[in-house]
Amino acid sequence: MGADTVIIIESGICVATTTQPVITNAKFVSTVKNGSFTCSAKNLVAKTTYYARAYYKTGSRVTYGNEISFTSDTYPIELGNSFFQGQVLSLGTDLAGNVYAGGRFWHTADASDWSYVARWNGSTWNELTGMKSDDAVRSICADPQGNIFASIRRFPTVSEYGMQKWNGTAWSDAGVYNSSNFMITASCTDQAGNVYAIGTMKNSAGKYYVASWGTAGYRQLGNFNDLPLSICTDKNGNLYTAGLMNHGNGFGNFYIAKWDGNTWTETGNFSDVIFSICTDAAGNLLVAGAFKNASNLYYIGSWNGTTWTELGNINIPYNYYGDGLQKMCTGINGALYVAGDFKNAKGRYYIAKWDGNSWSELNSFNKPVLAMCADNKGNVYASSNATNSKGLWYVAKCN
Repeated sequence: MGADTVIIIESGICVATTTQPVITNAKFVSTVKNGSFTCSAKNLVAKTTYYARAYYKTGSRVTYGNEISFTSDTYPIELGNSFFQGQVLSLGTDLAGNVYAGGRFWHTADASDWSYVARWNGSTWNELTGMKSDDAVRSICADPQGNIFASIRRFPTVSEYGMQKWNGTAWSDAGVYNSSNFMITASCTDQAGNVYAIGTMKNSAGKYYVASWGTAGYRQLGNFNDLPLSICTDKNGNLYTAGLMNHGNGFGNFYIAKWDGNTWTETGNFSDVIFSICTDAAGNLLVAGAFKNASNLYYIGSWNGTTWTELGNINIPYNYYGDGLQKMCTGINGALYVAGDFKNAKGRYYIAKWDGNSWSELNSFNKPVLAMCADNKGNVYASSNATNSKGLWYVAKCN
């Protein structure tokens, strides 16, 4: 080996939010020691200006290349370890800031075992043992006391759907109903600790209903001809559900059903399917779906108990029946987060954020968002139908 031979022991890129980055900042090492190479910078903060330089090391000496600058895209950061070997379909948080995930992932990788709920404790994901379901966990919700509720199907001796309750220590039955064919797809709680669930279940008359467990025992609320898709309660204890329910034989006049504890009434009149409903901190009822305004744009309907208004101008063009604004959740300080079958200028599905005054783009994904939730500290979490570089599904922290 000649005296002038240079042995490169490491190469890669270094990145910082200030100029002239060095390897003591963030560095990303390449597998190539000589010649050209490709290297990816990971876990960057969205919509942030970064400076980057290539480097190589020869012994203790580091040589840097020319500096470039770029603004990171709106991709969110993957939360924690690569954990999920199936889709994450439901998300929730408790008062301590733990994140809970349910879905089509299993105790073993081949889907021959049970599905479960996983918890993120701030540093890692782990299975919350003690709860087993032989169907995907499609719904997670929390009550004001911080208890977590998850939808299950019990097995193997009986087949019954219901809700399980996690009190921070152990799982217990919140309620079950004997029906082998009907699944729970959405749930919520109220201030009194009642749990409500909707799905494909039908009563003896062949009508859809809301399953309720709580102070009055198990009840079947409602008698709907069409499938409910979303459910929520307000601070006064009123219960709302909406979806495909309409008076137009499948076209137009979609409504929200309200239960005040004694009677069902109807509110709203929308031209297309209602995918999602929720309430904000002020108690307004918010409605999203496939309906459009006079400008041929999707919009969020807001009901203050007296009047319907359009919440800002989300500026998402109407596509066709069945698409639209499909997921919503509310955060602190009046923030609202919306996802659905809509894309940004780069062709990616994104989460739109309403801060009380205007709409902005929060984060984007290569495939549609499957679940969202927000905690009481202003953090937002989401899952999508996209997988990471290891081919695994993941939960993303979006702010």
